[in-house]
Amino acid sequence: MAYSNFSDERLFLDEGVNIVLNRIYEELEESFPGLTLNDELCITGTLAKIIQGDPAQEIEVVPFITDNENIFSYSYEKLPVLLYKARAVRFKDRVQINLPNVLIEVWKTDDIGTVNVVTGIAVQDPADIPANIK
Repeated sequence: MAYSNFSDERLFLDEGVNIVLNRIYEELEESFPGLTLNDELCITGTLAKIIQGDPAQEIEVVPFITDNENIFSYSYEKLPVLLYKARAVRFKDRVQINLPNVLIEVWKTDDIGTVNVVTGIAVQDPADIPANIK
């Protein structure tokens, strides 16, 4: 079944960004069928705060966070290949996936903390968002 929460909620004005995010979740769900993805990966940073009620503002990156090493590795090794024209750079604590219309980061942490689901989208609780993630 196709994942469509980002498009359904029209999270971004650029529907291309919503489609890319839907595709990421769809690929992860297919690759990790026994995993409850919302417990292992969520939006973090400023975007998570906006989704949970902070005033809207322009963002420069769509940040995700995970405490799952397999998802983190997959973000670098497989996702860029599956996303058309994506380039990826792996750092010790994050992967940056560059697409023509969006920059996505997947941060690795030891403990993701509390994950809230707001209108079908998993977001890190504001109290658990690391200060260095924008």
